[in-house]
Amino acid sequence: MPRRLALVPVFLFFCLNLSAQQRTGPGPSRGGLSQKYSIRGQLRSNETSQPLEMVKVQLVASGGETMAIQFTRSNGEFEFSGLGSGVYRIAVDLEGYQPLRENVEITNGSRYGVTLFLTRTTSQPQPEPSDPISAHELALPQKARDSRQKGDERLFQKADPRGSIPYFEKAIFQAPGYYEAYFDLGLAHLRSSENELAEQSFRKSIELNLLLANIHIRKRNYPALLEDLDTYLKLKPDGPESDHVRTMRQKVELALADARNNSPQ
Repeated sequence: MPRRLALVPVFLFFCLNLSAQQRTGPGPSRGGLSQKYSIRGQLRSNETSQPLEMVKVQLVASGGETMAIQFTRSNGEFEFSGLGSGVYRIAVDLEGYQPLRENVEITNGSRYGVTLFLTRTTSQPQPEPSDPISAHELALPQKARDSRQKGDERLFQKADPRGSIPYFEKAIFQAPGYYEAYFDLGLAHLRSSENELAEQSFRKSIELNLLLANIHIRKRNYPALLEDLDTYLKLKPDGPESDHVRTMRQKVELALADARNNSPQ
């Protein structure tokens, strides 16, 4: 009898150890007292670099099971939270686009700024940022416009973002107020995974665009102002000034309509 009692602690230790192993299965850790992290990213079109809205994004564990599903917001962003350290796979299957599978590793910290690009199954070069040409761009030196065009060819047609950067930088040097070139430079940095440089270029593009809008306000050049406001909304549709810009645009349109109605026939 005493010998049987002596075996009880050993048996209990074995059971507890087995139970702990079953709870801690293979793959990323999500339970217990482990630290929780997040994966935040953005989904864009590879042809136009525009954000893709309402696209289903799946988070897949290393074992292949789907852990969570999110749909991208209007700015293409998605986020998965409550994750432990480990390797995860992001899966996107959208009709008309090539399937996307991207591994993301979490090591004691959240992963932000994960930018993914979907490529169309029948991809065609679309140099959208330079077509159509704006009135503002027509007023810039031809050399600067040529430099930007060469950069667009590298970025969009040859899929060479790093090779396009010198051309955009040259265009900006030739025309310091060239906010369209700053925007393309931001796209090139973004596709080169240089997120901080991309953000700096995007911010500079928006600042120059709003500065030009203020100049047109003072000159009462309302058609040009409308173009500036439309460009801002294209660059920053969900920016902090977007609502104000949309309201201003409505007022400018009303003013132009009144001016046309009251003009002598």
